[in-house]
Amino acid sequence: RLTGKSGGRNRRGRSALKAVEQALAWNPQAPHWYALASSLCLKAQQTVAALQHLQKAIQLDPEDPQLNFLLGDTYLKLGDNQNARVSLEQACQLGSEKSDCWLELARLQFENGELDHAALTSDRAIELSQAESNDANLVLANILRAEVALLAGNPRGAQSRIQSALKIAPDHLDALQILARSLHAMDRSKEALEIMNKIIPQVEKPLPLELERAEWLSQSAASASAVGELRLLAQKYPHEPRFKFLLAKGLLKTTQADAAILSSRQALQDANLGLEPEKQSELYLIIGQSMRKNGQLDNAVHSLNQALEISPANLDAHLQLG
Repeated sequence: RLTGKSGGRNRRGRSALKAVEQALAWNPQAPHWYALASSLCLKAQQTVAALQHLQKAIQLDPEDPQLNFLLGDTYLKLGDNQNARVSLEQACQLGSEKSDCWLELARLQFENGELDHAALTSDRAIELSQAESNDANLVLANILRAEVALLAGNPRGAQSRIQSALKIAPDHLDALQILARSLHAMDRSKEALEIMNKIIPQVEKPLPLELERAEWLSQSAASASAVGELRLLAQKYPHEPRFKFLLAKGLLKTTQADAAILSSRQALQDANLGLEPEKQSELYLIIGQSMRKNGQLDNAVHSLNQALEISPANLDAHLQLG
């Protein structure tokens, strides 16, 4: 039955496209017929034809912001961000009143590291989303604006923006992640970790968030509970050396020098599973510092030299060696 329904839709799509193409044959100077033909071609996965129809439409009416937006949106769907950006910028310059247009451009600017431009563009997306009563885009635009603020070193601004998103969608996982990062950046780690603990069980792929949470725990690992949580994470992900690395960092802040050495060596044994040279160097630094605490000075010097062999730029290892 599902196959029959799908086949029926496909036949209707082909019929609609054929009708539009016939209309264009009678009136080839109608740009919005080309836009409609492009939409139907996309649904039929005829991507080249979809682009050609939109390009023809813009040749006929290059000052139409909606046509330029549709072309940019089509390029985005095809993964061509460079041409998408050109068309979206053109649409915005022509005065597009579509929040989708400004939001897509803001996202491309953000991904390209243009924070000032992304801030202005996402602000405009917020204004238009409000005018359209488009809550979905308003949430997304506020999330993006918060990400811009956070990356620009303004966690309080990010918190304010993300709270605007959460008023509309209080359980939005992306918004909650930004809120947690904003709180962490303001040294409100306990609140940040509580939010992260709420998010992680709900995401499809928790590993990146688990690593971020472990990083935060390692920064405050003077407490026994933080070290305990890091141990649990290292046990939960035995083939992920980054958790052992973060456990070693946390243990270094305690009096558990032997445990820090053991965790560091375990992480180094698994380094081939994906541990960057800089982190391997830092592990040898941790071993050296821990051995110095234990009075094993010769072994400490050997480990610190190993740290420098891997990463000559490891300033802390140079300082430890004096």
